[in-house]
Amino acid sequence: MTTAAATTAFFVAIVLVALLIQDLPRLRAPIRSALGEVRGHKAQGGETGDTYRMIIEFADETGCDHIFIDGMHHNTPWLPKDAVVEVFYPAGRPDLARSQTPVQRRRLYLFLVLLLIALGSVAAGFAPA
Repeated sequence: MTTAAATTAFFVAIVLVALLIQDLPRLRAPIRSALGEVRGHKAQGGETGDTYRMIIEFADETGCDHIFIDGMHHNTPWLPKDAVVEVFYPAGRPDLARSQTPVQRRRLYLFLVLLLIALGSVAAGFAPA
């Protein structure tokens, strides 16, 4: 059982590091926000059915317009076309815009860290398997 726990802990650590690498540019600079509008939805097919991602248009602090496809997947188009949504991006990097901030992902980070600690405890023999 400790080998399985160690292997799982290794993969959880890889996921945690990958998320941190992805969010690092967003965490290094001050976060800016802007109001954007949903211009449509991008459907993406999968084995369990389609998921939808919002296509959002917003203007950065310099007034330049940007369009991006949000990273959040939903089972149905979440917000209607022309709905107003708050967009967050690092200062000077509107190309890294999202509809959520890295801080809002703290629950995911907390879960992964706690899971890593629990699996590490089992693998090291400190907790029962």
